[in-house]
Amino acid sequence: MFVCDLKLAKFGLVKKIAVAVIVFIIGFAVITAVKSGSYPKNTATCDELGSYSICAEAPAQEQEFLKLLGYKVETESRISESIIIPSEFNDIYNEYNELQKPLGLNLEWYKGKIAEKITYKLKNSDKYTVILVCEGKIAGGHITNGEYGQSNLPLM
Repeated sequence: MFVCDLKLAKFGLVKKIAVAVIVFIIGFAVITAVKSGSYPKNTATCDELGSYSICAEAPAQEQEFLKLLGYKVETESRISESIIIPSEFNDIYNEYNELQKPLGLNLEWYKGKIAEKITYKLKNSDKYTVILVCEGKIAGGHITNGEYGQSNLPLM
């Protein structure tokens, strides 16, 4: 809790109004940031799944997320590597982020942050699923055949 004791009696009317305007602007900025979704939440929402958890602080949660999407993975195939989500997106990252939005995900929340790129082999398939985990949350993902330069498919 933040407490501020201002002796407003010593301020003139103009200074009182200025303080009130500053407090209003700060409050408005905080409320707008929270409502606009400009920060990562613990859940995402999409038409197909409704609201679901994007928490991924352990492999079991990653696998549960993929199971929710209908994928069965070979758990022992898990490979993890660190990546940096760029601070500024180029066309490729903008296109990749568009793949995430139907799932209610948005890489914009994680610009400039270190993420974990986690790859699992799909059971009974020659394809792989890749998920990006940042700050313990699913930030994005795709399906791939594992060949570099091939197009990525959305998770859904």
